[in-house]
Amino acid sequence: MNSGKSPGRKAGDARQRRANEDVNTKPQWLRRLILTGKVLAVVVAVLFVSLKLLFWFLPGLWMGKEKVRLDEKHLGDVVMEMHRARELPQRVRNAKGRELYEAAVQEGVWPPELHWLVVSLNGPDSPVGSRPHNAAMPIGKNNCSYTGPYGRDIAQLWGRKGADRRVVITFNGRNWNNYPEEGVIVFWSDADRASWLTFEEAERDWGITWDEWSNPSEKLLGKKAPFEFTHE
Repeated sequence: MNSGKSPGRKAGDARQRRANEDVNTKPQWLRRLILTGKVLAVVVAVLFVSLKLLFWFLPGLWMGKEKVRLDEKHLGDVVMEMHRARELPQRVRNAKGRELYEAAVQEGVWPPELHWLVVSLNGPDSPVGSRPHNAAMPIGKNNCSYTGPYGRDIAQLWGRKGADRRVVITFNGRNWNNYPEEGVIVFWSDADRASWLTFEEAERDWGITWDEWSNPSEKLLGKKAPFEFTHE
């Protein structure tokens, strides 16, 4: 009587039965060893993929933190030059924001190296000129990432402390979102180093709305506390 199975199918069934018999006849310790080997192979594969992803993302993470640190340092260097200045030429006294930095360098109040300090490392701008610096070169809109006070307001701003403190320098509107996870960089009038201000802090401490925060050029910079003394 024909069972209905082809010779190839019968041979395949026979091989499977032999394989099952081989597995069943293996000692228990050997079966455990094989299972452990398979588990270890999976663990090694997962670790390999994890390490590969880690080495892929770590350089970018490190570079992001390094840019934050350098932007803080550079802003501190700019403020140091502000503190050093005593008698300002009339052109510098009447200048604000980007024009303040340009006038101060061209008038010899601040060094030409300032060209590189007023550009954020994580934004769309690039420093004017190349090294060695040429003090006569103008600082265009794409060569400056920060705001600044009127030259004539600098001295009195340092006297604002505590609840009366104000932002002396921060990102301009074009660079406002350079570091969304950090907030915006600020140098307060009573601070000795740059720090970061988030929207939540600005809303809580200064009553700033999201609409204002989202439109700093039109609604914050040079207009509303604590930014009313710093301009683009």
